Amino acid sequence: MSVMSFSHTVATTASLSLLLFSSPIAAQPSQIHLAITEEPSTSMSVQFSTPVTTQSEQVIQYGNSADDLAFVETTASYNFTDGGSEHYEQTFHIGEMKHLKPHTRNYYRVGSDGGGWSDVYDFVTAPVNGDTSAFPLRFGIWGDMGHTNSQILMSVKEEVENNNFDMILHVGDFAYDMHDDNGHNGDAFMNDIQPMAARVPYMVSQRPQLFSALLFILTCVDANSDADAHRSIWVTTSTHMNGLITRRDSEICHTPMILS
Repeated sequence: MSVMSFSHTVATTASLSLLLFSSPIAAQPSQIHLAITEEPSTSMSVQFSTPVTTQSEQVIQYGNSADDLAFVETTASYNFTDGGSEHYEQTFHIGEMKHLKPHTRNYYRVGSDGGGWSDVYDFVTAPVNGDTSAFPLRFGIWGDMGHTNSQILMSVKEEVENNNFDMILHVGDFAYDMHDDNGHNGDAFMNDIQPMAARVPYMVSQRPQLFSALLFILTCVDANSDADAHRSIWVTTSTHMNGLITRRDSEICHTPMILS
């Protein structure tokens, strides 16, 4: 290879690298996750992250069709600096989709023209209180899921894709640990759960030992009665790394289930 052709190759490669790293794709929103609000049947909260260098205002576009995101809400933004030696920075954005219809599928994306857009995701709002047609509601509940040892991740992603969960409750111990590798491990974990958390509310609590210390005693009425089914939840919790199920089965009201 001649000196001239080698120089041309290096220049081309450098130009391509500059193009790739300055592309809006590099600033595409990440770590997208939903959360319920005080009015879960008519609104939904969403949070996501962008590089701190992204200057454009971040918004949520949403609607009742993936091809018609007619509504726009702005987000509140704040910068976050990790406490590690790298002092890694990013910007978090939080917004709320409002005036939604109960128990209805909605579509949304987040981002901006200047910084890049996320994919379009969908979610279903909660039913109004007393609407028995929407029951049973299905919850996925787990704890102790890290970035490198998330053995259930693929199966629960599939459950969400098949619309088998209405909400996820992650009851403590996340990522192992969120702050590791100057916070990049936490970012990776949040992107691991994004395919689920961007489609159903992903609610969290403290360590599962605290959750396990609680025994949820909920009124069990006739589980075989459709009229009362919406009032019946069958919940058991036990020890570390436990689980929770919901079933329409009268026997479960009287027989605690221990999942370990």
